[in-house]
Amino acid sequence: MGDKLEDPIWRVLDDTDDTDDEEESDLARTNTIFTLEPRGQVFVDEFYTVLAEVMDEDFEEEFPEEYMRLVLVGKLISDLKEPAPGWMRLEDLQKRCKVEMDDEGNLLEIDGRSSVNELAKVMEKNGIIKTKGDCASWKA
Repeated sequence: MGDKLEDPIWRVLDDTDDTDDEEESDLARTNTIFTLEPRGQVFVDEFYTVLAEVMDEDFEEEFPEEYMRLVLVGKLISDLKEPAPGWMRLEDLQKRCKVEMDDEGNLLEIDGRSSVNELAKVMEKNGIIKTKGDCASWKA
């Protein structure tokens, strides 16, 4: 992977769990079936999650939870790409990392405030902002 790990990467896992927590009777017998399934880890640069909505439909159908996570990160990045005037302190940028959307009474909240430093690095790397100390400014 070379230098690809120098900037933040999100790891999206398929973590489905089909186990039951019910207690079984001592009289019950079990059959255990072990099945090998190919699985993979997907590494995604946050900046490119804005393209998640144009992904192959097979990915969306096979991994709906992971697809939705990518789409939501993409919406946050899209919102953050909108310029703000002048220099902004990182704590103010952190406030912009929480997005609320209302769709006919259905509220969707995306909270990326705990990832403000990583998001700022990705945006700077991709030429959206420049940072200086604890401040950021959008490039014209």
